[in-house]
Amino acid sequence: MYGQGHRGSAPLDGWAGYGAAVCLVLAVLLAIRRVTTRTVDQGALGLASALVLAQLGAAFTRHQLPTPHLYFSCVFVGMAAYAVLPVRLALLYGAGLLALLLGLQVQAGGGNLTLLVDTAITLVLIGHISVFGQHITAERTESGVHETLALSDPLTGAANRRAVYPLLEQRHTPPDTRGRSAVILLDIDHFKRVNDEFGHLVGDEILQQLTRTLQQTFGGHGTVARWGGEEFLVVLQGVPRDQLADLGERCCAAVRKGPQPLPWPLTVSCGVAHAAEAASVQGWVALADCRLYHAKQQGRDQAATEDTVTTGLGDPPRP
Repeated sequence: MYGQGHRGSAPLDGWAGYGAAVCLVLAVLLAIRRVTTRTVDQGALGLASALVLAQLGAAFTRHQLPTPHLYFSCVFVGMAAYAVLPVRLALLYGAGLLALLLGLQVQAGGGNLTLLVDTAITLVLIGHISVFGQHITAERTESGVHETLALSDPLTGAANRRAVYPLLEQRHTPPDTRGRSAVILLDIDHFKRVNDEFGHLVGDEILQQLTRTLQQTFGGHGTVARWGGEEFLVVLQGVPRDQLADLGERCCAAVRKGPQPLPWPLTVSCGVAHAAEAASVQGWVALADCRLYHAKQQGRDQAATEDTVTTGLGDPPRP
């Protein structure tokens, strides 16, 4: 019975040629980037739907039972509908296909309903998997957002202490990495004066600007974190111990040469420490903090490394 219906329908090669032409057109549109991927998806579903409807129409005209090939085509476009359309529309789309297939069965006088039942079950399972997948994707997206919020500073977008502590442990604990990691702990000079004279909104803009400067300077091979208040921590890898002074001056110079929105020069003081200088992460950061304090005491706009202080080349800091 199915063989008779198939012989009376349009040649399979003709439908295959139509499908190949559609795929070629879509591939060309994607290659020349004239349309978005979303538009191509919608167009592909529309053209595939037109092909299936044409096959269904031909079967209705000839009063034929749907062929196995037609059932497969309906399953294929039904699956594509869940990938392109909202779930409710995809459900209606699948229900419409099943209604048309059932109509063919009734018009042709019944026949074996096994393929129709199998198609219905397949479409229902595809719908269930699609809905379940969307729920999983939504949960993962929400979890990712929460993780980002938990590990980043909401004002500057830089990493926060919670995010950077595991990185410090990673950079310090393995013996083979201690010879290649360094931290810069820096503090904006006279930041209290900025807040007192211009308000906290301007202070926030300064913090955001400094974050951008640090990320542009060190982001390619380091991690920038807001350590607290106007303090930032930069964790770097691949830094020889004898280059700490150059690293500190590079940090000071980047801020000095960056945007200057204040009536006085925007500068920072830095304490630089190498992982090999401390027995623990706490000692590593504490050493950088001690050197930062030393740079402040020596006049600001400076980077302290080991027992020396590299002085800045900009204007002398104001009291």
